[in-house]
Amino acid sequence: VSTQSTWGFKQDNSNIRMRIAAARQFATTLASVKPYNILFFGREEYARVALYTLLNHENAKSLIKRVHVVAPGATGSAGEALHEFLKSKDIQKFTFRKQFKAVENFIKTEQDRKSLPFDLGIVSSFGQSIPEKINTMFPQGVIDAHPSLLPKYRGGSPIEHALLNKEKSTGISLLDISHNKPYAGKVMISKECGIEAGDDYLSLAGKCGVLAGNALADVLLDLGKFRSEAKLPEESLICPAAPLIELKDAILLWDKLTSAEAVRKYIALRGSPRPSFSKVLLKSEWKMVHFDQIKEENDTKSEYYKKVLAPMDKVATPGVLHWSYKGMKDKICIKCKEGWVSAELVQMEGSARNESASNFIANKLKNTHYDETHSFNFRLALTKDITKLVEKIEIQFHSLSTLSLIHIS
Repeated sequence: VSTQSTWGFKQDNSNIRMRIAAARQFATTLASVKPYNILFFGREEYARVALYTLLNHENAKSLIKRVHVVAPGATGSAGEALHEFLKSKDIQKFTFRKQFKAVENFIKTEQDRKSLPFDLGIVSSFGQSIPEKINTMFPQGVIDAHPSLLPKYRGGSPIEHALLNKEKSTGISLLDISHNKPYAGKVMISKECGIEAGDDYLSLAGKCGVLAGNALADVLLDLGKFRSEAKLPEESLICPAAPLIELKDAILLWDKLTSAEAVRKYIALRGSPRPSFSKVLLKSEWKMVHFDQIKEENDTKSEYYKKVLAPMDKVATPGVLHWSYKGMKDKICIKCKEGWVSAELVQMEGSARNESASNFIANKLKNTHYDETHSFNFRLALTKDITKLVEKIEIQFHSLSTLSLIHIS
């Protein structure tokens, strides 16, 4: 038996009945999902976008009863954005460092009232291991929203490493880590996204966050099904890892990097929550300096390159800074292992904000006479200097991308 469809095509009645049954089943499933009380562990941009996307999903009201967030203190623009978002949504937040004790006390108080405060834990690029005592308190377990296609980039800095390695695509993986170590659970769902030429850490974190938020909504809609079908990722010896980026990894070593490599490192770490800088000063004549808006100076046809950089290129050593009042007063040029980069903004250790290249030169050389193409008595630290100094470094900056050490004689 068949029937004429609206569009003039014949359809089998059995297919129609199957579709109606499937639609009814979906509606029944959606109506029967228990709204979850969620404790969300996250930090910075990826976590903010993932949580925002989840809470604004079309099925959010049927999936989520309430959300509390464990997050670090606001550091940098991405951290401030996360905290402003939580404030706008009136979401209760446990603060960094003391959060685990606060969570334990909160849960214990609620348990004394014979009510479980949270059904499910969600971890999103949190940057810390969650104590087993808390990890086992969730009746529905814990989901890790990891920003990579596992087993690739297993570790603490997957987005940064994907950019550093010039990957064409990356993605997210949702793992069931209820009884496993971080990054070691079964994958319930994976989603892929492309990496465009203009992507930096913040833009890629945003893309991955949207994928993660939508994937979390899909999984929460039928958590039992996704858990039963979850599989361990296929391990491979050639899968790149993503170890947590530390301070020493963020320092630009001009004698080791070409201009292209220096720019790539800057882009990969710009806006990243790592390294999380502490606040002790460098006790030596060296100072920390952060160059911002770094670009390659590779236009060999420009007059500035022909008249200034090309002649200097033959004699300048890596780490040399150059500034010209007439030629390029809005930028400082830095010699790399090969080629030059320029930076429009500079922030010195102890300074609360960036300053322009021309202001930096004027402020640091107030009593120095120099001509219009002077190469200053500044020296940026190279590999041999860093090996001696890096263990002494403790920094005032928060959530900057790449750093250098500078000596002003």
